[in-house]
Amino acid sequence: MNLGLIQLFSFLLLAPQIDSPSDTGDRNAVIKVLENGKVLCQETTRIKKDNGLTTIKTDYTFNQDVFASKVYSYQNNLEKADYQLYNKATGHKESVSFKDGIYVLNYQESSNDKEKTAELKVKAPAVYDEGLVLFVQNNLSKLKAGEKLEMSIIVPERLDYFRFVASLVDQDDEQLYLEVVPDNFILRQVVKPVKLSFDKKSGRLVELTGLSKMSHKKIALTEVLISYKSKD
Repeated sequence: MNLGLIQLFSFLLLAPQIDSPSDTGDRNAVIKVLENGKVLCQETTRIKKDNGLTTIKTDYTFNQDVFASKVYSYQNNLEKADYQLYNKATGHKESVSFKDGIYVLNYQESSNDKEKTAELKVKAPAVYDEGLVLFVQNNLSKLKAGEKLEMSIIVPERLDYFRFVASLVDQDDEQLYLEVVPDNFILRQVVKPVKLSFDKKSGRLVELTGLSKMSHKKIALTEVLISYKSKD
């Protein structure tokens, strides 16, 4: 999941330690333009755990050629996750790291642009990229009970973070349907919600709808549907 997705999707975890219940195994995904179903790319993710270190590596392909890669890793919990994304086709790259209570953000739009950087203290809990799904998965029971999850989303593109709220909006016999929306009323009027659906029994991510720039060529933020399939 490249969460270039509005980049309002980079989640970090500051205060409580979080261990994911479902952070092992590989998965495939297809990223399509929501409006017309056009395939932007394929996504292949490999997840490894070794002595408490979880590494999530994702390759993005178009016509079977890998044009971008992403690595998200954390030792035992999500508080100090390292995240790097590089799109060699466009020169886009971004990263987030955590050290001594500070989040370090780096962002470069393309190979023709200068790299920007910032250091932030972020209100907990905070998550980015894969951290969003891991955080929500840990709290599915609370969401099913009607609770809302508040969080800070780190946005490398903005060199800043924003407060968001996740809640359960619907469910059926097989899936749970959630939305992540800005906590700020004004932002809610202009920012579309990130929508996630999870398998009710396993907690596995099934689909995600949001904004993305992930492509083998430079594109504007586009509303996409990401459909996941576990390889387990």
